[in-house]
Amino acid sequence: MSNQFRLWAMSCAHVGSDIREGRESLADAIRHSERDFEWDIAVNLGDFSGTRTTLEDSEGLEIVRQFSALTKHKREDIYTLAGNHDATHYYEEPTQWWFRKWIDPTGESSEYSKVDQIT
Repeated sequence: MSNQFRLWAMSCAHVGSDIREGRESLADAIRHSERDFEWDIAVNLGDFSGTRTTLEDSEGLEIVRQFSALTKHKREDIYTLAGNHDATHYYEEPTQWWFRKWIDPTGESSEYSKVDQIT
């Protein structure tokens, strides 16, 4: 066992816009990192979404699907932060509903996000 702590940092998957071009940006990054890099935990610094308009559940579903590419780690091994594309508009209630529902950093929406369910 190594005494090294290995952190993988990533951001800007822009899943919703990339999938329209045939790219699985989040899933591909996961596949490559797990194959080529023995990381302990990861941080995702946001911009899961590729939209510049109101966030939609369909993009959240695609993000959850792409997270299922994890084979060596659990989804909870990736600490997530919201990027500017992931933020809900200031007038939307509850605040940050989309990020909390689909990315779910606190594990409160596992029926949607599959946090604690993907192995």
